[in-house]
Amino acid sequence: MTRITTKTLGRAALAVSLVAAGAASVIVARAQSVGPQTVRLADTQTAAVTIKSYKYDPQTLEVKVGTTVTWTNQDAKTHTVNSGTPDDPKAGPLNGELDEGKTYTYTFKEAGEFPYYCKNHRGMRGKVVAK
Repeated sequence: MTRITTKTLGRAALAVSLVAAGAASVIVARAQSVGPQTVRLADTQTAAVTIKSYKYDPQTLEVKVGTTVTWTNQDAKTHTVNSGTPDDPKAGPLNGELDEGKTYTYTFKEAGEFPYYCKNHRGMRGKVVAK
């Protein structure tokens, strides 16, 4: 019969903490900052963009083809995710309107650069680069 002591429990807790810390560092290593407001994701199938304070965060997102990106509106105002720019709107794949707390999701099935903007707030711009 094995006796469990405080010393044994302390070692188990340390081992769990080290394993958890290792997992966290792997997750952090998957997202790499490439510059101001740009995030590159490696080996993932999902990514997120937050809409807050009239900004897309990150402003530029680099993903692999096949990645599903979800935009979440955390502002009290309605925002959109529309292909193109305010000066050059495109009939592209992005076409979502989001009230507060709502999400819009799109899967990037081909490589390319996909600029987008908010029709309601023309200064809001972002871009997804699928490779």
